[in-house]
Amino acid sequence: MMNLLKKLKQNPKLVYDYLLGNYRQFMYYNFQFMLRKHIVEQYEWRLKIMNQTCLNNGECINCGCKTPNLQFANKACEGACYPPMVSKKLWNRLKNS
Repeated sequence: MMNLLKKLKQNPKLVYDYLLGNYRQFMYYNFQFMLRKHIVEQYEWRLKIMNQTCLNNGECINCGCKTPNLQFANKACEGACYPPMVSKKLWNRLKNS
């Protein structure tokens, strides 16, 4: 947790990513129908490909962010587990290729 607080002080954009991840996680488990389909699909894809140790431990072994909250944020994993979230148009193109 202390590692996360230090990073938040150094990079305020991480605050946005943290809040967005928590917001989307809440919506996914309570009001999933209100989230955009391409966001849900990317989240579920990220869970499938991520380091299972991170998921089982509840935090990323590289950056210390909470999982699965981290998978809802737009940013890529610092441990290179998955890329950043992409637009609906690009996501549809990638998943259909």
